[in-house]
Amino acid sequence: MKVTLKNLLKAGVHFGHSCQYWNPKMRPFIYGARQGLHIINLEKTQVALEQALNAAKGVASQGGTILFVGTKFAAQDLIASSAQACGMPYVNRRWLGGMLTNYKTIRQSVKRLKDLEYQIEHADLSRYTKKERLSMHRELDKLNSTLGGIKDMNTLPDMLLVIDVNQEKISVAEAKKLGIPVIGVVDTNSDPDDINYLIPGNDDAMRSISLYTDLFSNEIAAASAERQAQSDLAQANIVKKTTQSKEQSSGQVINSGEPVVTSQAASSDSAAKKPAANKLTETVNNSEPATEKSTQKTTDAQSTPKKATAKKSAAKSTESKPVAKKTTAKKSATKTTAGASTEKKSTAKKSSVKPTDSQSAAKKTVAKKSASKATEGESAARKTAAKKSTKTKSKSATSAVKASDSEA
Repeated sequence: MKVTLKNLLKAGVHFGHSCQYWNPKMRPFIYGARQGLHIINLEKTQVALEQALNAAKGVASQGGTILFVGTKFAAQDLIASSAQACGMPYVNRRWLGGMLTNYKTIRQSVKRLKDLEYQIEHADLSRYTKKERLSMHRELDKLNSTLGGIKDMNTLPDMLLVIDVNQEKISVAEAKKLGIPVIGVVDTNSDPDDINYLIPGNDDAMRSISLYTDLFSNEIAAASAERQAQSDLAQANIVKKTTQSKEQSSGQVINSGEPVVTSQAASSDSAAKKPAANKLTETVNNSEPATEKSTQKTTDAQSTPKKATAKKSAAKSTESKPVAKKTTAKKSATKTTAGASTEKKSTAKKSSVKPTDSQSAAKKTVAKKSASKATEGESAARKTAAKKSTKTKSKSATSAVKASDSEA
C-alpha cells in the first residue's frame, strides 16, 4: 500500500485535537483550524510517514525487532493483529514500568508465563485441586495480558512504534534512556521532542490507527521476506559451490605422465566402461575357485623350504650362543679390571690429597703405639726370665735333695 493524500484523507488523519488543548511545538505541522479543531498538514504527514516506513524497513531488513506499542482501547486489537502479521512483538494492554530498563526481571516473569503454559498443556491437572487449577489459570491470564506479546522477544528491541505519545510516556522515556529510536504518531496536543521519527496525525480514530499499523506491518513483512530470500539464496549458492568443488576434486585424477581428467569426461568414460566392467566381474567370479587351488599349492610348496631354512637358522643360533657368551664374559672381565684400576687410582689420588696435619697425627699415634708395645714386650720378657730362674732354682733344689737321699 502506497502512502497517498487520498488514503490519508479517507482515514481522517488530518483531524487534530481541540484548539484549546494544543501544544505550540506542533505549530509547524498544523495547516489551520476548523470548527474549533486543528487541521494537520497532510503533505508533511506524507513525507514523515514515508521516512518512518523506510527506517522501519531498514531495521527489519537487517534482522532487527520493532516493538509495537499501543495500550489505548482503540488501538489494542489493531496493534496485536498487525504485529502478529509481521512477526514482531507488541504491548497492547499495559506497559509495565521497567519493561526495557529492567528487562532481566521482566524475563523472569516471561519464564514463569512459559512454565505455566507448559504445565497446563502437558501436565496432569487431575492431581491438583480445583482451587489450585483456578489460581493457575488466573495467573496465566494475567501474565498473558501484559507479557503475552513479548514472550518471544529474547533481547531488547531495535525500534519502537508508538501510536499515542501522550498515552505511552513511560515507554518513550525508557527508550530514550536506552538510546532506542522511536517512531511516534503525534497529535496536535503531544510533545514531539523525544520522538526520532515524527508522524503528525490523528491518534484517536480507529481508521487512522489501522492505516498506520497496516502500512508498517506490510513494509516490515516485505523486508523480512526479502531478507529471508536473500539468506536462502546465499545458502543455496554456498551449497552449490561446495558440491562443485567436491565434484572437481573427485573428478581430477592426476596420474604420472597422464593429463588431468575432468569430471564430465570421467563420467562419460565410466558410463562407457560399465558393460565391460560387468563382464570382467563375471570372469573374475568364475575364476575364483581355480585361483584358490593354485594359491593352496603355492603355499604348500613354499612351506617346505621355509621349514629347512628354519632348522638351519636354529642350529646356527645354538652354535653362536657359546661363542657370544665367551665374548661377553671377556668383555665383562676387562670392564671389571678397568673399573678396579680406576677405583685404585681414585683412592690413591684422594689419599695423596689429604693434608700434612693428618699425616703427622697418624705418625704420632703409630710412635705411641710402638713405644707402648716395646714397654709391654720388655715387661713380658722380664716376667719370663724370672719364671725361668725360679724354675731352675727349684730344679736345682730338687736335684740336691735327690742326691742327698741317694748318698744316705
